[in-house]
Amino acid sequence: MKRPIIVGLLPHSERPEAQRLADEASKRLVELGAVVRVLKSDAPELSDFHVDASSFTEGLDIAVSLGGDGTMLRAVDLVSSAGVPVLGVNVGQLGYLAE
Repeated sequence: MKRPIIVGLLPHSERPEAQRLADEASKRLVELGAVVRVLKSDAPELSDFHVDASSFTEGLDIAVSLGGDGTMLRAVDLVSSAGVPVLGVNVGQLGYLAE
């Protein structure tokens, strides 16, 4: 049996649109059989998916940054040492890195 993909969602904690997208994405990913991880500080309401920062990257297949350039930079900083790719979804103002 193939192991499920593990997706880390990193939404901007103060942007309602990023929070809404994280909620929708987490539901859809679970429907598709994925394991979802979220840091409590990023999305307190997604408590079913909370993990500690120390275990966030363990086995992680991809991280999805939902925010602006600052959120993307933070995501890369968090997962780069584990070699995890980051997908950026621009919910910010400029979005040079996320587009």
